[in-house]
Amino acid sequence: MPCYDFSNFDLYFKENMNAIGLPSSTDLFGSTTLAYANIRELAEAVSLYGRHITLTEVWGATGKLEKLRTAGPILAAYYTGAAVGSLAVALGRTLGCGTTIADIMWQLRENGIYAVWIESELISHPQFLKPVR
Repeated sequence: MPCYDFSNFDLYFKENMNAIGLPSSTDLFGSTTLAYANIRELAEAVSLYGRHITLTEVWGATGKLEKLRTAGPILAAYYTGAAVGSLAVALGRTLGCGTTIADIMWQLRENGIYAVWIESELISHPQFLKPVR
């Protein structure tokens, strides 16, 4: 019997984002595929434009920001860090089997998501990686 179950990934992701005090959307982060794609998009924008770009500046011209409602003025680097932490928590709870943060960082890199600022965002905000139980 496998020790993983992806049926609650979106619930775990949203719980962690809500515990941090940030909005989330199943349309944007409801599966690992969606989460990786949208986190990659945010991370690329922050890497390109700098850590002071907001979600409004990244997603303002798309329908994505409408799904997050009040998140517009939030710094994209902060939100991306929270999303990476929530991805780690959700994957840890989904995969079970002793998944570690190192495993999550490896998964991010395997999915084309890596920049030095992501690690510093996680170090600066350890609450992103604390699972809600």
